[in-house]
Amino acid sequence: ALESIVPLADGHGLALLLSGAVTFGNIATAQQLVSTGGPAALRGFALGDLLGRLSVIGRAEYRHVFTRALNANVISSYYLRGITGALFAEAGLTSACQSYAVDHKSPAADVGYTLNFIGEWFGLSPNQFGVGLAVPLVRPQRDCFGMAAGAGGSPVVFVLNFGPPW
Repeated sequence: ALESIVPLADGHGLALLLSGAVTFGNIATAQQLVSTGGPAALRGFALGDLLGRLSVIGRAEYRHVFTRALNANVISSYYLRGITGALFAEAGLTSACQSYAVDHKSPAADVGYTLNFIGEWFGLSPNQFGVGLAVPLVRPQRDCFGMAAGAGGSPVVFVLNFGPPW
């Protein structure tokens, strides 16, 4: 994966990501395929929506800081330190399930926004809790090993994430 954060101004930046994955060998089940959907990829899609033998993902996020000077004791061991936001656009290509070929069912894209709460457990362990929405813009109709995905999906996806703030 290639990642970069380009500072635009104090508290504002552009985060860029280009990532890919490939699987080899005799594929017999959907669990052996790579996914272009899910929280670590295209957030407007479920993990089972965009399965294939090959995937490439590109993402651009405009990140901004609302505040980084909080010292709010939420519970006795957790302190809220800041609130940030991220406006994102992401797209990906997923190969067919039976081959590495890319066709008209390969592209997918979404846009969205997340609100992130930056905190610390016990004053030592930084983390981030994010709440957001993602809207799929290009939703291919795909079927891999009986796992169908396509036009019947939700027009807006609620996204939750929890982890380190980087």
